[in-house]
Amino acid sequence: MAFTKLDHGIIHSSIWSEPLPTRILWITMLAMKDDSGFVASSRSGLIRAANITPDEFDKAIKCLESPDEESRTRDYDGRRVEKVEGGWVILNHEKYRLHEDLKKEKHREYMREWRAKKDSVNNCEFTSDHVNLTSVSVSESVSSSVSKSSPKEESEGKTWKDDFSIYQAEEQAAYESLINDPVWIADRQKYHPNLDIKLSAEKAHKDYWSTEAAWSHKKKQRSKNCDWRRTYNNALTQRCNQVWKNKGPEMAGLFND
Repeated sequence: MAFTKLDHGIIHSSIWSEPLPTRILWITMLAMKDDSGFVASSRSGLIRAANITPDEFDKAIKCLESPDEESRTRDYDGRRVEKVEGGWVILNHEKYRLHEDLKKEKHREYMREWRAKKDSVNNCEFTSDHVNLTSVSVSESVSSSVSKSSPKEESEGKTWKDDFSIYQAEEQAAYESLINDPVWIADRQKYHPNLDIKLSAEKAHKDYWSTEAAWSHKKKQRSKNCDWRRTYNNALTQRCNQVWKNKGPEMAGLFND
């Protein structure tokens, strides 16, 4: 079951001053989005999920798709969602996810330092005359001088969840396989006629999916394997990754909200 962490600052945002159906629809979309910020639903599906009337939905979705000068987030002129093929995209999803990943990484670093200090105290040797603090690193250095594992031996049994370099290699291979797959390119081009598929995929690869922040995010999933095709399919629907060939009909629609 997917889990959505709700930012406590939402009650201080401009969305909280909107009518109740708008707030309900916004919370519903946050609960329905996948790990890339995509809400896969039709208009009628969202109406049923939010339990609001069609008229309330139309007014609420127009508010969420429109610029908001009072919004705390100035990205996309304060717009919160954008209609795409097959549903909607939560526009500030990546920003909040990166922020959350950074906070978690800082917390993990703090806990590592705390455990290291705790271990250094627990590894003290007590003599009958006085307390003699002895570093554990002495015994570790002796044992390592007798038998030291090679890098190859140390990496045996590790997966992409254990090692960032393994994750990077797998992500790189998947990315290169996709952008050199004419079938995948043609299939994606069918849904995004004016989008430069390769450049958009490259932007998603360089800006996010090849980074440690993305690795930290992927490690949270239960599956042992990464569905990179699905990941990059979703990445192409995100405005922050999209590189357009020209301002054709699909492109123009983005700026006429």
